[in-house]
Amino acid sequence: MFVKHPCPHPLLLALPGLFSASLALAQEPTLATVSVQEKLVSDVTTTVTSEAVQTHAARSLGEMLRDEPAVSVGGGAAIAQKLYIRGVEDSMLNTTLDGAAQSGRAFHHQSRLLIDPELIHSVEIDRGATPASAGPGALAGSIRMTTKDGRQLLRDGQTFGASVRGGVASNDGHRWGAALYGLAGESVDFLVSANRDDNDDYQAGDGIRQTHSGSKQSSGLGKLNWRIAAGHRLTLGYQAVQDEGSRYLRPNFWQGQGNSLMPQKTTRDTLTVTYRYDGTRTLPAMELGLFSDTMKVTRITTAAQPQFNKPLGHQFGEEIASSGLNLKAATRVADATVRYGLNIHRFEMNAVHARPPAASTSNGREESSVKGLFAEGSVPLGDQFLLGAGARYDWYGYTDNHAQRISSRGLSPNMSLTWMATDALSVRASAGTALRGAGLKEAFYVDNTRWRNDPGLQPEKARNVELGVNYNEGPWSANRPLKNPPPTPALAATI
Repeated sequence: MFVKHPCPHPLLLALPGLFSASLALAQEPTLATVSVQEKLVSDVTTTVTSEAVQTHAARSLGEMLRDEPAVSVGGGAAIAQKLYIRGVEDSMLNTTLDGAAQSGRAFHHQSRLLIDPELIHSVEIDRGATPASAGPGALAGSIRMTTKDGRQLLRDGQTFGASVRGGVASNDGHRWGAALYGLAGESVDFLVSANRDDNDDYQAGDGIRQTHSGSKQSSGLGKLNWRIAAGHRLTLGYQAVQDEGSRYLRPNFWQGQGNSLMPQKTTRDTLTVTYRYDGTRTLPAMELGLFSDTMKVTRITTAAQPQFNKPLGHQFGEEIASSGLNLKAATRVADATVRYGLNIHRFEMNAVHARPPAASTSNGREESSVKGLFAEGSVPLGDQFLLGAGARYDWYGYTDNHAQRISSRGLSPNMSLTWMATDALSVRASAGTALRGAGLKEAFYVDNTRWRNDPGLQPEKARNVELGVNYNEGPWSANRPLKNPPPTPALAATI
């Protein structure tokens, strides 16, 4: 548990601490008003705001999302935490950070989401029937995370700010960090932040200490926004997160035969460039994003792992890299808002210090790609009904570690109808199907011949049908999905 020190600065309110300090130089410039003409996200998207993250003083993914219905995070140690939407694991979700796809799995016993909540400004969540604009491969939903901006942290009249923070946890942990943020003229704002979080083995609810669950995590964020002209903005961002500790090969399991203890290190580096145009009455709003994301896991065996062909003292691991382009636009047509665009993503996976058997046909490397087009819109029908519809078409290509080439393509449509019975009560019915083509397998197995794809591997398909009731009046709110079958893969890899 963290003890908070009262402080009027909004950033420091968000961060747990026993000590904190802020520095600001009050100056002139009045910030120009920004007017966004069209929405680039779906009307049914749920947003977790920075205020909610601040209120929880979240130190982990689980604490950040603990109040979200149908969203849960399992796993005690940070490296083993996995996110679920309505019981479906994050490997079947479309997850992005500032538009960068957080794709691929290093090992199914480990988390693929290495996130520091202190760097997060907002989280957008789609459950079940995902909008077409959420991106390719969203079988059961999507999660889009956005990091903080320097301008968002400044108070009225400030041009520069700085903060230091720190804290201790009753369950054996402590953290500290610092940030600099401000304006460089009226059109440029910046943010540089660094954090360190050290945790010892935690004690579970039954009082038993979980051995080798501790870790040391460091993170950093650099971000620059340039308002090129009225309605035009360019954003450059870089985030780095590192987690290391001595833990079991399968960190979500107890010590047992074959679950050797070994030093492990996981890093993630994300670079993004985003251009945004607010649009006018005649020109569409637009967002163009380029990204590069690399996740790397390394381990050193302290005991022989014959089933994985790893000798004593061998360093091995996995590296998964993704890069791509996302283009979104929104246009107002009469009373309807139409969103459309394209996605081009490429993924590459390599074994680190692979040691396949001499007769192996595995080359320790895989790559895949997806290209997709999408369009969606919402049209009011009278005063009480809203009709929504959308679709995306994706082309997938995949070359596995045995040089097998697998391709697939398909349509992912969805439709919804919302009845706004009163200002407080609405009923929404929706249905959709989603397709995800064959892609990278778990990176842990990429240098092993025992697990091999079926050459006839088919794309995964999901069906989502939902009837929901929403009530929101004063301090009271309720949300009740009445039906939502989980997605079902059409055919999985033979391993």
